[in-house]
Amino acid sequence: MDYFVIGTTVLLASATLSTVWRGGPDTPNWDLRWHALPPEDRDRLAAVGLSPTSTAALVDPEERDLAEGFSRRERRRRGYFDLLLLAALMLTAALMLTGIADSSEFGFVLAVYAALRWPFESLRDRQIKRRVPAAVEPETAPAP
Repeated sequence: MDYFVIGTTVLLASATLSTVWRGGPDTPNWDLRWHALPPEDRDRLAAVGLSPTSTAALVDPEERDLAEGFSRRERRRRGYFDLLLLAALMLTAALMLTGIADSSEFGFVLAVYAALRWPFESLRDRQIKRRVPAAVEPETAPAP
């Protein structure tokens, strides 16, 4: 059981940390270019940036770069929420390995981690897509 706890914690920690830092830094002037766009274009590119398929369908390299930059920034923001849940999981694993907590608490925190992550991402995606007047299909990019 201890190997399962350690393995699960290490696996989730490495996945979460790679998500937070995997995207790499933004291009030096991405933020300036992003804020120079009209709000309608920012909303449209943000909705497109949620799907790699839609981002790849963009023809204009400038728009593709901006959508990919938004996607990187959004992954980093979501990663901080994952780090909060991961800290609770690591604390529970440490308490379990020292004998203060038992496996049911570890399972509970792991279930809460899984149960909170998906709704958080879905709500954020809907919040971003709601700003675009037409529904954004994941397979097609909206017209500029």
